[in-house]
Amino acid sequence: MYIIPDKYDDKQREVICLDNGYHLVLAPAGCGKTDILAERVRRAIFNGTDVDNMLCLTFTNRASRSMRARINMFNEELSDSLFVGNIHRFCSKFLFENHIIKQSSAIMDDDDAFSAINSVSDYIIEEDSYKDSELQQCFKEKFDAVINTQHQMAQYRSKHNGSIILNNVINLSSDAYDGLFEIFGLQPSIESLLLIYDNSSYYLARMHQYLARMHQWYKRSIIMPLHYISYKRVLTLLDAAKKYETYKKKEGLIDFDDLLILTYDFAKNNSDKIHKYTWVQIDEVQDLNPLQFAITDAFTERNSVTVYLGDAQQAIFSFIGAKLETLNQLKKRCNGNLHHLNKCYRSPKYLLDIFNDYAKTILDTDPNFLPKANNLDQLKHGDLLLYEGYSNDSAYDDAVNIAMNYIDGRTAILVPSNKDAEVISSRFEGKGISHFKISGKDLFSLRQTKLLLSHLNVINSDINFLAWSRIISSLKIIPSYRKARQFVSRLRRVGLNPSDFLIYKRSSYLLEFLRSYRYKTIVVFDTETTGLDVFTDDIVQIAATKYVNGQNIGSLNIILHTDKQIPPVLGNIENPLIKVYHSRTHVARSEGLSNFLRFANGCILIGHNVQYDFNILFNNCKRELLDIDLHNEFPIVFDTLKLIRLVCPSLHSYKLKDLISVLNLKGNNSHLADEDIVATRALADYCFEQVKKLKPLIKSTLKHNYSIAKQLRHRYGWLYVCSKKDLYIRKFDKNPALVIEIQKAYNYFINQKYIEELSKFEYLCDFIKSEVVNNQLEPSLNEQLSHHIIDLNTYKEADLCDSSIVKENTFVATVHKAKGLEFENVIVYGCVDGIYPYYKNNNNPLAKKEDARKLYVAMSRAKKRLCFLFYQSFITDGGYVFHKTLSPFLLGIISKHQFCKNE
Repeated sequence: MYIIPDKYDDKQREVICLDNGYHLVLAPAGCGKTDILAERVRRAIFNGTDVDNMLCLTFTNRASRSMRARINMFNEELSDSLFVGNIHRFCSKFLFENHIIKQSSAIMDDDDAFSAINSVSDYIIEEDSYKDSELQQCFKEKFDAVINTQHQMAQYRSKHNGSIILNNVINLSSDAYDGLFEIFGLQPSIESLLLIYDNSSYYLARMHQYLARMHQWYKRSIIMPLHYISYKRVLTLLDAAKKYETYKKKEGLIDFDDLLILTYDFAKNNSDKIHKYTWVQIDEVQDLNPLQFAITDAFTERNSVTVYLGDAQQAIFSFIGAKLETLNQLKKRCNGNLHHLNKCYRSPKYLLDIFNDYAKTILDTDPNFLPKANNLDQLKHGDLLLYEGYSNDSAYDDAVNIAMNYIDGRTAILVPSNKDAEVISSRFEGKGISHFKISGKDLFSLRQTKLLLSHLNVINSDINFLAWSRIISSLKIIPSYRKARQFVSRLRRVGLNPSDFLIYKRSSYLLEFLRSYRYKTIVVFDTETTGLDVFTDDIVQIAATKYVNGQNIGSLNIILHTDKQIPPVLGNIENPLIKVYHSRTHVARSEGLSNFLRFANGCILIGHNVQYDFNILFNNCKRELLDIDLHNEFPIVFDTLKLIRLVCPSLHSYKLKDLISVLNLKGNNSHLADEDIVATRALADYCFEQVKKLKPLIKSTLKHNYSIAKQLRHRYGWLYVCSKKDLYIRKFDKNPALVIEIQKAYNYFINQKYIEELSKFEYLCDFIKSEVVNNQLEPSLNEQLSHHIIDLNTYKEADLCDSSIVKENTFVATVHKAKGLEFENVIVYGCVDGIYPYYKNNNNPLAKKEDARKLYVAMSRAKKRLCFLFYQSFITDGGYVFHKTLSPFLLGIISKHQFCKNE
């Protein structure tokens, strides 16, 4: 029987013990939610719930990392199989593992998408050609319009329900679209819109002709009627969106919303083929947009236990499509199964009274759902402060001075905009005060960090299209990121990879394979083992066939004795090796390995995913045959996995069993080494024939790009080759292999003057060391990259703040980036009308409510002291002065509580 620890109160225990049906848990800030979610997982696993049927969705990496750390304290081995992460990570994993998208597909961030749009359309502008902040905002709006339009067209094409359309920016009944349909003689409909979209270049040309005729008609007029101009703008937007879609498909690129759309499409059309979860919990459900919510529904078994956790007061992500209405819908779905965590363990009563008063008065929260304080610490003078400054500019200094007076605990100045954060940060720097800023350009989005991550990505997998493009542009070989992508794309189309330029001077992997396969003695081999750990598992079966000039001149099939357990199942099938092992004679390990080495001596080795087979063979020989170095014995090894990826870069799966089917190859993938090598040989033959066809193009491309190859080899070759050699070396140093590698790359790029110094580089290293890798369990670079490269590509700077590595006690952050964090002291800057609520939202009740929730999120980060900072006047950059008053959200709140005021 599972015993729930005594620390949980009755309401928390009630949630921990939910075992059937749909439940909505309202969980205000500070209620211990993450710990409760982890306890639910521990209890479910203890009581026999299969982790493969459990799904834990969180909103941020930070939350999932925190939850997993708590779960690992119970059972680290089982928890490794449990999915804990955000919806985008879930969708990416699903799409790749089920071969729904090409294995070579690369996931773009916003910077990649921005550059991709600019590479096919002049709708926005090239990314490095603007600096002015107002222009940047204009271009951001155009960028969002292209992205949103393209995704909307994709959802229209897939016939998604209107309620789950992302960023529904197109109104078919608007004058612009109505006019377009009339001009082109089309009936107003989704089908007509898709027709125009798919042929946007043609219709744009027709519009130019139409406007030319209109110009003749209106030539005596001063201006063309505005509605004709709006028609052209709409068509130009549709054309940019279509070109962006075409470019992504051509280059195998996917953006974040594509992950959602593709996952939902497959789940909707293949409901009977997808794995559905019987135990589901979803955190921060109020921040899910309708499409994300539909995806979670699609993967949830009908008769499941599903627990949703949310907080209406913290719903501030409408800019990504989240809707507060989600909580109301869930209340109906859960049919009375509504739970409320009613104790706040974060903030003392004097703070919680303010939060509750605000929630009741401004956010219209039911008083019955407001939490009660567990912390009854008494209010001290200065713990609550209402500070009135002279102007928005002088208030920056006021915020800094107030923060300096808070001498204990962590202090955060929470601001509404990135610009405010930049100014306050500069004021701290002017005073020489150390602080940590979380706003604007994220550490993980900086050019230097992206280059370091690109290096790690190509070391882990050299087929990463975007990583190679970024390396080539960052090292100024082809300075334009857009042109670097075009270059890597051209290489890919002829069977080349940038790594060819680093390893060979005037040749390539495919050309070397062609020479060796035709003229040298080769051995095709495969292994079956006790597990996937190349360092510690045993080879149980090793099979090989030797060929000279294509003729079979001998075979080998050995069963080695092992004292380790052979896995009873492989995936969802029984492991055939067990039967073979018990029916065949075993040889001693050293004898069997020696027999293979003698058989293959002097030959070239070939295998499928040969990096695994070669490295487990290397470590088995190292244990059993102490004086053998496999790298010296077999300097040339070819991998049919790499070969087929080069000759057929657009396949959805490169598993041997799938390749046998798709390419109609001889053999089968039985998971027995002697049978798998038949299919591997057939695959090698197929690759050989394809390489013969590619040979002229490869040689021509190498010749015409010799200068680029030479530069890449000079600027990156040493680092790449050294790093690849270090992949399978286990290091039990103080610093993990991944940290050593990123430090080596950083120092190299700095010394070569390819990047500027990163002010937060040490934070990055400390974060990886203390929060990401476990050097005792995964001591090699290969293990650490295999386990963590996906997470490394998705971390944000805010992830650092919730860890132990940030030593600063003063933070400057935007409210959105501070959500989920907590600080002893919080200063909320800019508590004036025009910001809370934002002046553009005065006539938009929904947006105004979100501004109110944004202020609630800001104040509820406080654990001890709270300061609301407002000012009398706002001075624009042009010198105009606007009178300001305290935010109307706070007018009825301040007087009810014991706020001190400045003189």
